[in-house]
Amino acid sequence: MKLFFIKYKRLIPVLILTVFSVLSVVTALINMVEWNDHFQLTIKQYAAFVLLTINYIAFFKYRTYYKYILLLSLFLGFCNFVNFTSYEITGFIKLNSMKLQYQPFIFLVCLITYLINFKRINESLIQAFKSPPETAAKKEIVEYAEQIEKFKKLYSGFSDEQLQSIIREGRHIKEAINAARQVLNERKSLHDKLS
Repeated sequence: MKLFFIKYKRLIPVLILTVFSVLSVVTALINMVEWNDHFQLTIKQYAAFVLLTINYIAFFKYRTYYKYILLLSLFLGFCNFVNFTSYEITGFIKLNSMKLQYQPFIFLVCLITYLINFKRINESLIQAFKSPPETAAKKEIVEYAEQIEKFKKLYSGFSDEQLQSIIREGRHIKEAINAARQVLNERKSLHDKLS
């Protein structure tokens, strides 16, 4: 049972949306047959059925695209472009003069999705905001060069004996040791040019 849950836990949000979509169909049928009410399914609800079908196809056939399709479905539902419930229940967020509509039900499904996929979502967010390895390597090289330049300025007033003791002792960080070597080499090449 645990393996079954682990295998299909990512499908839970779609199952929740399916239950509410089926309830909207049942509500439409009951209203049409028993009460002769004029409740009809809207285009938003038909779009929700299409999205659910696409989600199931993606989950069982094209698993790599499932998370993107689920995110798209939740986003469209959250922004009121599709409706998974019988009636459109809308909340409002007012930001200054702008009024944003959203579906609280979809917000709850988004929270459930986040709780189910907590680890994966956090890793994806970290990877999205993490700099690529090439950029990090370039940044590290630049920082290393800046450190060496800082030590070279510091060591420019040191005598050759002091610089050689820094190199010999090895108590300093490698940037300091390399800066001491470079200062000695620059002095030696300058001395050779003058001689």
